[in-house]
Amino acid sequence: MSLCTGNGNCIYQCVCVCDSDMSHAACTCGHRFHNKMIGGEDECNIYCREQCKYQCVLVECHNFKLCKQKRPQWVLNSNKEMCIDCAIMIGKITFLNEIDDCPICFNHKDMIMINCEKHKVCIDCWKEWSDKCIQPPVTCPLCREPIWK
Repeated sequence: MSLCTGNGNCIYQCVCVCDSDMSHAACTCGHRFHNKMIGGEDECNIYCREQCKYQCVLVECHNFKLCKQKRPQWVLNSNKEMCIDCAIMIGKITFLNEIDDCPICFNHKDMIMINCEKHKVCIDCWKEWSDKCIQPPVTCPLCREPIWK
């Protein structure tokens, strides 16, 4: 039994290969009495939750619409409500829930506010800009203002 305080510290990233809850034996990962949880689309997003009175779950990253990642709450608390990938590569995106013409691709799409707080682009263009950068993007693709303030 873990000493969880309700912030997901009973959840561990794991190499678990079991297909169901382990009720009496240790899994190949070595955890006993745990639940397997998936935090994303690939095999590096597997978590085990030990028994906990809070029944903690994986929580969506602030940028979930873009990254599709879920993490324990304690991880999100450490990274301004983002998964580690977003905290390093993309930053906290402001989803506007509006459709407009993107100034980069000129398509009518869902828009986000870039952290320069002057420009809006579509999610697809922001992802492409982030993916092309050798390091995390440090400037707005439109005005070249710093985005890490």
